[in-house]
Amino acid sequence: MLTGFKSDDARLEPGVLLFRALFTTPCSCYAHRILYRALMKKAKPKNATSRMISAATVEEYFDKIPEPQLSLLQKVRATIRKAAPAEAVETISYGMPAFKYNGALVCYAAFSDQCSLFPMGREAIDEFKPELRGFETAKGTIRFTVEKPLPASLITKIVKFRVARNEGKAKLKAGAKKRG
Repeated sequence: MLTGFKSDDARLEPGVLLFRALFTTPCSCYAHRILYRALMKKAKPKNATSRMISAATVEEYFDKIPEPQLSLLQKVRATIRKAAPAEAVETISYGMPAFKYNGALVCYAAFSDQCSLFPMGREAIDEFKPELRGFETAKGTIRFTVEKPLPASLITKIVKFRVARNEGKAKLKAGAKKRG
């Protein structure tokens, strides 16, 4: 019999009952805590849609974006294309439009309430912190809206910064191969 179980507990969710059963018995190990967390996660309704747009190509991705975000991302795309070297390749990476040049350069995406630029790491965000004041940033994300878009000049600086970083890494790799 479970200890700590009361008759009025029958109204509780099964996960809560399991939690009480696990943690009122002598064993309250790490595995039980992980199991409890997994059980208590809210399941997504079957009709819930992902915030990410799924597409096999960049053109297909843009076909699925509604206005006004479409116009904004088209400007972001044109700015990146202009700032990136001619050899940069446009592709889908992590489910988002991306540019690659000697590795990942930048990704960008549209979400329901904002757009984002992903400079593939924290380095560029730290480098341009003063200019990014007023924009929400996270570990590797710069968020902006249609009402407050990222300036084209800042996107250009970020792309050129990433190009320089990727070229530097490529030179280091080439040098290591020659020595090794």
